[in-house]
Amino acid sequence: MATATPIEGADAFPPAQAAWHVLEEAEHRDPAACDDILMHPQFGTWAARTLLRLRTINTGPDHPADPPLWLEVGHLHAIAASAAARSGIRYSGRIPVHGGYAVLPGFGAAHVGDHETVAVEIDHGVLHLSGPAVHVAVPAAVPDEVTSTDHRWHPIRRLTATAAGRSLTVTLDDLDPYRDFRDPQPPARLPPEEVLDWHRLLTGAWEILVADDPDGAELLAATVTSVVPLPASRRFQTFSATSAEAFGSVMISLPEDATTLAVTLEHEYQHIKLGGLLHLVQLAIPTLDTATYYAPWRGDPRPVTGLVQGVYAFLGVTRFWQRRREAGLSGAAAELADLEFAHWREQTWDAHAALRGSPALTALGQRWSDRVGAQLARLRDVPVDAGAAAAARMSATDHRAGWRLRHLAPDSSEADRLSAAWAAGQPAWLPPPAVTVTDGPQVRGLGPRTSLSRLRIVDPAALTRLRDAHDDLEGFDDTTAADVALIAGDDATAADHYRAEITKCPTWLSRWTGLGLALRRIRPEAAAALLSQPEWVYAVWHRLAARTVPAPPPDDVAAWLANARTAP
Repeated sequence: MATATPIEGADAFPPAQAAWHVLEEAEHRDPAACDDILMHPQFGTWAARTLLRLRTINTGPDHPADPPLWLEVGHLHAIAASAAARSGIRYSGRIPVHGGYAVLPGFGAAHVGDHETVAVEIDHGVLHLSGPAVHVAVPAAVPDEVTSTDHRWHPIRRLTATAAGRSLTVTLDDLDPYRDFRDPQPPARLPPEEVLDWHRLLTGAWEILVADDPDGAELLAATVTSVVPLPASRRFQTFSATSAEAFGSVMISLPEDATTLAVTLEHEYQHIKLGGLLHLVQLAIPTLDTATYYAPWRGDPRPVTGLVQGVYAFLGVTRFWQRRREAGLSGAAAELADLEFAHWREQTWDAHAALRGSPALTALGQRWSDRVGAQLARLRDVPVDAGAAAAARMSATDHRAGWRLRHLAPDSSEADRLSAAWAAGQPAWLPPPAVTVTDGPQVRGLGPRTSLSRLRIVDPAALTRLRDAHDDLEGFDDTTAADVALIAGDDATAADHYRAEITKCPTWLSRWTGLGLALRRIRPEAAAALLSQPEWVYAVWHRLAARTVPAPPPDDVAAWLANARTAP
């Protein structure tokens, strides 16, 4: 933490070397307790972030959202105080306050109000946090054993789930200021009823993981040690994330059921394992492949390293759903498992096909890729219900076509020539591939139609309500009557709605892919162009709409492009 440039405000704390000496003494007194503090996932997030800021201290201004550097550097003293409390040594120092809370990482937090720092004293087994007009005292012991009647003290919460004699224990971390990998956040204590929800869901998820793969569940339990709770997301679109710097921690939005939490844990467990491995070895050298790729689980173009991470994570997801299919499910649960398995095995296979041709893979990366590919190949040989396979293909086609619309830019002069040919009544020719990848508008999740296809399975009555009256349904506020008609199987109605929506708002890109999906059985040639080269249909139609009133029907332009035969 030493820096040649003075840090304004850092003199509120003792020198960093003092914190280092405390950690050394704590490790000598109780190595296991000190390790618990230093291996707390959020320690890695803080260390990586703070060291990066110190390295770039003279290269430019901080980001406006960054907390003061003195506060981030001062967090080292909070870590030292936690280690002292856990190991049973005396301590005297100061720690920073985050949003009104004095946080002792891996231990707990005290609400101390509007202070920048507070004094910490640990003596005779009692931890004292003091500032002007505030004093909180709690036993300095193992966090699970700390009891206090002081409502200002909030111990770190731990949840334990047990199934078939096996246990999973995680911290439910709503206190650590570095629990969110994206930016530091003040503590945000969950209400007790939400903690009960998390415990119930974790218990159900653990039962699934143990029943389906007991040995794999044991490995997951040894790896995932912290869950950072986030507010619930849209239905079927649970948000989750991990960071290579926070080994063992998973950020998850409150899932709707235990199965969703189980597959999310499996997914992020894969990321955690690979993130740890990539600290030790290199599977890909990004500078050898600067291209960006389509990733079926993201809405934005991804570098080759993103494919490496995603392929491995969704291999785990695919295996999860295959184990679910083998678990003797029935009814909607079995149908959903079929759909998810069919969807993710093909999407992951396609992403792996792009990855294995990348020049960025090292020799070790190629070996890793070959083994992943062999597992995916075996999974592709597993029979799956024809209806599930068709629904999975539809979702995959929808996502890829939407990505092309947002991120592939056709050659402008070629689009001008094609629009002129249409206006002159001439036939179309095959345009060159649109290879320019742009940032484009960003979207999250797999889209409303993919969510509706899951709703059709697990709650068909809700889909009927949406179709008949387009009632507002929580989690589906981004759907339209066109989407509902499509998933309900009414292609003609869906196509009419999509045309109207395009006329009203041509830049609403998901309407174009929706029209392509609705026309698959009605007008296959137009559907083929809208789904395989939507960027060209969109570019040509927009040029025609700018000079023709009324604009031609978009499916007419798509059919014209689909019938192209030769270059001009």
